[in-house]
Amino acid sequence: MSGRTIKEIGRDNAREIIYGNYRIMYLVEREEVWVTGIVHGARNWNP
Repeated sequence: MSGRTIKEIGRDNAREIIYGNYRIMYLVEREEVWVTGIVHGARNWNP
C-alpha cells in the first residue's frame, strides 16, 4: 500500500508507483499483490 491510489480506477486497493519513466500499477488483495500493468510515461493509458 506504499503507492498512491489510481484516480482513474477509484478503488483504494488499486495503487501505482512511478519508477523512472514507468508507471507500475498493482492491486492489493488480502496478503497478495498483483501487478496489473507497467506503462511507459510517454503512452496514454485508459482503464
